[in-house]
Amino acid sequence: MSSKEARLSALSSLLEASSTPPSKQATRTQSEIKEVAKDTIHNMIEAVPIEPGFDAARDVRISVLRELRWHRSVQRDFGREKKALPQGQAVDRVFAMQITRNSDTVMEYEDQLKRDFIPQHSASQFISSQQLIMSRLFNVRGPAERRAEYEMFTVSELADGSLRFRGPELRQQDGLVFMSLLNMLRDFKAQTLVSFRPADFCVAALGSSYSGQARERLRQSILRLQSSVLEFPKFSVQLAQRFDYPNEGPWRVALDKNIVALFRNSREVWLDATLARKIPHGVCSWLYAYVEAQHRLIPTSAEYLRKLSGSLATPDSYERSLRQALGQLASAQILDPGWSVKNGKVHWRKRTQTP
Repeated sequence: MSSKEARLSALSSLLEASSTPPSKQATRTQSEIKEVAKDTIHNMIEAVPIEPGFDAARDVRISVLRELRWHRSVQRDFGREKKALPQGQAVDRVFAMQITRNSDTVMEYEDQLKRDFIPQHSASQFISSQQLIMSRLFNVRGPAERRAEYEMFTVSELADGSLRFRGPELRQQDGLVFMSLLNMLRDFKAQTLVSFRPADFCVAALGSSYSGQARERLRQSILRLQSSVLEFPKFSVQLAQRFDYPNEGPWRVALDKNIVALFRNSREVWLDATLARKIPHGVCSWLYAYVEAQHRLIPTSAEYLRKLSGSLATPDSYERSLRQALGQLASAQILDPGWSVKNGKVHWRKRTQTP
């Protein structure tokens, strides 16, 4: 075989391979679809997709990633073959069309991951956006303070308007439930309806023992999230879109298809899930998220933190809670132990922060 014939044979093989992606090379059985889904879920909370139209090749992150990686490898092969052509030799028209088609496919899968899936994170991480963390969306008020049935306020200012919240008052425990839902559903396409066992959620996600009271607290929290809306200038997002809670058997939940928009215009913030469940809910948990949302900590007014967190405590009372929280975060090795509060200002550094 001449070198030219060999080159044409190689191009022919590439063209044939590029037209047969992994999703078309074999038919998935129902059991295989379930296994693909299980590989991507929280290792402690089993969330099972239950929609009739669920397709693991389209609605599970790992399947989309596999397709993307495969088409990227084909793209690299195309590039090598194109580079190996003799100087001055034109690229075959069919080959050029296939290169373009494959490149478009790569872009489609990349766009799908950004559009349909929450930013990737592990089972040991919680994720939120800097906009939500640096606000009173999930405030620090305690159980002794009466919860407002309805609130409306500006979360943050955007380039084209404001991000506003409307709905029932949300607190730090609701924030923990919200991040746990994001974690449980992180590898499913947004708006996929899944079932889960409330007992598993209470124990694994919230770190609490399961009881009738814990079940009811979880139900009420998800109902509050379902009634909560974040309004962007041109669309709105429910923090939980669908929630079914029968008296017996698994519960079902789905996130808003636009939930991914929370991470488009704001930096992603990752939290250690174990620590987030373990530390006291309130000033300490809010402050932990605030610290992780900063690249670098600078001297900060205690009054600024009090107002930003939605606290209704007096300045003196809040400062006492703040000092206690700072000590707890230093013990957890989040803050350098040399923190101080002087003249109403917090002087602090992250444990990993250089002077």
